Amino acid sequence: MALDADAIREDFIAQCRALLITGTHLSTPTVRAASAAALGFARRHGVVRVLDIDYRPVLWGLTKRGAGENRFVADAA
Repeated sequence: MALDADAIREDFIAQCRALLITGTHLSTPTVRAASAAALGFARRHGVVRVLDIDYRPVLWGLTKRGAGENRFVADAA
């Protein structure tokens, strides 16, 4: 959860066959930016992009800590 977009190297992504992004990390702005940078580089170089949703409501502030087993939270929005 501490990854920074400046740490993403296009030359490394360019040599990969696939890039896996996990949805859990999209819950924090800095890692979301790093993921977007990596995805952009992957697209530019034809790298297969995979999203593992790995949705955990607690990481999005939708449920309280200690309720990590809760995989569904109703949201009218």
